Amino acid sequence: MKKLIAACSVVAALASAATTIEVVSANQRWPWNGMMDVDFTISGSESSTAYRIGLSATYNNGANKVYARSYLTEPIVEGDGDKRVTWDLGADCPELKADDFSVTVTATPLVGNDIPVYMVIDLSSGPESAKYPVRYTTTPPDLSDDKCRTTEMWLRRIRAGVFKMGGANGGVTGASTLSPAKDITLTKDFYMAVFETTQQQWHQVMGTWPSFRTNLNHRATRPVEQITRDDIRGPLWVSSGTAYRWPEDGHVAAPDSFVGRMQSRIGMSRFDLPTEAQWEYACRAGRHDSPPDATLGRFSENGGNANPDDRNADASSATAKVGSYLSNAWGLYDMFGNVWEIVLDRWKESSWPDEVVNDYGGPSNAQGGATGDVVVKSQSCTWGAWYGARQYRRNNNFSGNYKSKNCGARFCVTLD
Repeated sequence: MKKLIAACSVVAALASAATTIEVVSANQRWPWNGMMDVDFTISGSESSTAYRIGLSATYNNGANKVYARSYLTEPIVEGDGDKRVTWDLGADCPELKADDFSVTVTATPLVGNDIPVYMVIDLSSGPESAKYPVRYTTTPPDLSDDKCRTTEMWLRRIRAGVFKMGGANGGVTGASTLSPAKDITLTKDFYMAVFETTQQQWHQVMGTWPSFRTNLNHRATRPVEQITRDDIRGPLWVSSGTAYRWPEDGHVAAPDSFVGRMQSRIGMSRFDLPTEAQWEYACRAGRHDSPPDATLGRFSENGGNANPDDRNADASSATAKVGSYLSNAWGLYDMFGNVWEIVLDRWKESSWPDEVVNDYGGPSNAQGGATGDVVVKSQSCTWGAWYGARQYRRNNNFSGNYKSKNCGARFCVTLD
């Protein structure tokens, strides 16, 4: 059925008394592919102010109304100037047929991380795909539909800010920390994965099932484990050939690694592991220290240490289906428990370097060589919530090629 969009008029809703929006046009893409480009100009705002753009439309002489939930582009703009947001209208209203269509544009200031915006990477085309489509939405993932854990990867936008990173052990058993706590500034927004990477997601990209826990009824939505940092982004240390070291080499990754494939297929060179600072900032979610309990993840207290060495363990023991427990304040799941999470930083020592810069990414020339050169965060399912789980806890028991049934990862995209 041919879909008709005609006579597009646009109403701009003011974000504040001092801000004005002048809409230039709202045009469907032709030939019709379900996309509508909405062009507008913002004036009177602070240069540092970011807005979430909302779109809605009425049709059939105002009898029907539809709200934008899906976008081809980010529904976020910053400061004054000419802007464009592309609405995936075909996704939100697939049966639309109308010859009168009136669009309303709203701009809501982003305050902290209170307004959710999600990046969704479509992995459904599998490991041989040359491209994974990316869309944006302000609607959270539907936890009742496992595609958000398997054939899609959901990431939530985290606004830049200042936070206290690290902290003294404070009696936390077995903890290694960066001490004392220090103010760290993150100057760039980033998208952080809502879930730990699952076995099915890994398979969709790499075509393999590397994990220890292989129960066919449960593996798809469990976190992938037994992956190494070398698998994730390329070897840290080689006797000959190319090494891929952060921060010396930036976000460059081996082309056939997980990160390398994802960077190429989504067209984003900053898709990577999060830095330790990004991970800890996202984990804290606006709080300095919030000791976890068994409502926030899989720990030994709620089944994690039951039959941990059983490869065929069901969902009641060992690792859990991602997103089974409560999220933190920023909508991120399993930031504690389930599996340790590898981060981008390399290990040097449990103390700060002489100079800590904005967007701290760990040391260059890390110590340890092929041994103990990878920082991991969080805590695995086989440990208790009481046993050392804090946002600032860190571990260096992993080399670039070390694998464990209790260690996985989640990913992020840092914005320019």
